[in-house]
Amino acid sequence: MFRRCGIERWFDGPKGIRVGISSVHPATSLEELPSPMRFDERAVVQSFKQDRTLFEGYKKRFIRGLETFPRVL
Repeated sequence: MFRRCGIERWFDGPKGIRVGISSVHPATSLEELPSPMRFDERAVVQSFKQDRTLFEGYKKRFIRGLETFPRVL
């Protein structure tokens, strides 16, 4: 699945985190990449369960973002 998405190279980060990048990305080490985004998955799920309008808003923005994302970087 990751290869189909273009992710072919991996870096090992702290605490067992793995960061995947495409084969054409110029980075040769994890230090060359911006810090990965982290979030509290439980808090996100809980807020979506409690606020359907919030969930729908995020979903629409996510889909719009996917629609405008370039096919080739």
